[in-house]
Amino acid sequence: MFRPESRRFAAIKVECWSSSVMLTSMMSGAFIMIEGGGSLGRTAQVHRLTMRLRSQGIDVVEMPEIGAADDNAAIVNLLERSPLGQWSPEAEALLMFAAHNDLLEKVVRPALAGGRWIIGTGFADASRARQSARSEAEAAWVQIVEDAVVGPDRPNLTFILEGASTSSADKGSSHALLNGMGTISQRTRRTLLDIARGDPERCRLVDPSDGDDAVAETIWNAVKVVLGERGHCLADGEFGARPIEDGSGPQGMDATVR
Repeated sequence: MFRPESRRFAAIKVECWSSSVMLTSMMSGAFIMIEGGGSLGRTAQVHRLTMRLRSQGIDVVEMPEIGAADDNAAIVNLLERSPLGQWSPEAEALLMFAAHNDLLEKVVRPALAGGRWIIGTGFADASRARQSARSEAEAAWVQIVEDAVVGPDRPNLTFILEGASTSSADKGSSHALLNGMGTISQRTRRTLLDIARGDPERCRLVDPSDGDDAVAETIWNAVKVVLGERGHCLADGEFGARPIEDGSGPQGMDATVR
């Protein structure tokens, strides 16, 4: 026999389920990086993505690049204010990743533990690309240092703006890519692309020549998969995109990897 109370009870159950999903998504943070050359608009894309996520009620921390935060500026200054070649490649890698470790300990891990999202640029992939481009021996050393510092705390998703903002030779200090200082070498560019292709579940190559708006949409469509995996309901009432297991790309997405 139907009772009016049963419909009310069902509505309460749906409401509780929805609240539970939202609570779970709010307590599940994500770590997203946007990398690439210094003049490809990565900082602007970081800000656009941050604002878009905040418009969906996501608590976002826009992570500073290493050297921009007071706590690790002294570490980076040792490199920036030193003549090229003063530090051995091994020492440079240790200094770079000491700065990354500072950000991980003071910004990234506490934010993720609190269910917040981290959006930024100039993280470990940039450091590894710059340092590893010199030689295979140095690449192996940098990989050891990165694994020790970053460990399991790699970004959930990394976008690499892959364009023509390159030069035939490195300019300035060996950590220029980290702080967006102009051009990057062809070897560094190739190393960054190798990182992306070697980790297709995490990395997406994006062509910035399509224009800022198109790049922002490409990034957003991929981020919606992460939102969907966390059960987050978008402001328009639609759940975040679900990955499609059709083999068309990483996590079922048609990645723009060439």
